[in-house]
Amino acid sequence: MRRTAVATVAVAWAVTGCSPEPVEPEPLPGEGLRVGFVATGGDTATATALAEGVRTAAADTGVEVVTADVGAEPDPGRQAEGFADLLAEGVDAVLLDPLDPSVLAPVLDRAAEEDVPVITLNRSLETTTAAVLPDVEQAGRVAARGVLGTGVIGEVAVLRGVPDTTASQQVFTGFEETLAERDEVTLIAERAAGYDRDRAAERTTELLDAHPYLVAIFAETDEMALGALDALGDRAGRDVLVLGFGGGDEARAALAEGTLTATVTEQPGELGRAGVRHAVRVLTEDEPAERVLVDHVLVDRENAAAG
Repeated sequence: MRRTAVATVAVAWAVTGCSPEPVEPEPLPGEGLRVGFVATGGDTATATALAEGVRTAAADTGVEVVTADVGAEPDPGRQAEGFADLLAEGVDAVLLDPLDPSVLAPVLDRAAEEDVPVITLNRSLETTTAAVLPDVEQAGRVAARGVLGTGVIGEVAVLRGVPDTTASQQVFTGFEETLAERDEVTLIAERAAGYDRDRAAERTTELLDAHPYLVAIFAETDEMALGALDALGDRAGRDVLVLGFGGGDEARAALAEGTLTATVTEQPGELGRAGVRHAVRVLTEDEPAERVLVDHVLVDRENAAAG
């Protein structure tokens, strides 16, 4: 239909000799909206990528983003002050990456009283409008696909953080269900290591003693994955594959060395972009979702070097 309309305008112009009427560009979905952004403070790679994602989505949607002054280091009190300053400026909504909910509580109450929607990033709070979160269960599925993608056949184990926490349960569920899609690979054991490197090394030694034919270990954090590498020594990446979760500098160094097979990472830039897009939906739609989930990605030696 659009091609026909353009062709018709061209014919009319040719016949009449008149210039075509200028076509007004369609307004961007967020034009006229002012959205506050309250970061955690600090200049980590994650914080920088999140802020860049917010800026990129603001340009794409036409939203005016007003960034709170939260200082150079994470400070819950300073974050609450910056949040309050945005409310005083009269923003239409607020994107908040919360540090301490108890410190933020009075400002959150004020936002609710003033009918200013608050969309949290990275964690959900009961008193806010919506949350944009990393999809933790999907992270487990990504890790399992990482194991399956290597083509290994045999027994696999998981080093868990604190198994009775929601996060650990979600990661483990995603991993277990996806790994079960292939009969050639069996989840043979799990051990709790409390997110501690030394304890993870001890648990890995126990696993190797009990299951000498283990072919892969998935650790729910990079810190525990590094502990597994400590225990495996020269066997890491050769006899036993190790996958982590986090994407920190030390894990990436292990990727480059070939001892760590892969790590699952969040996408903070995409989280920021999704936050802005959802703020627009909250302000313009009747029934926006209360939760938006953002996927993780698998980083291995090849794409880590490319990135």
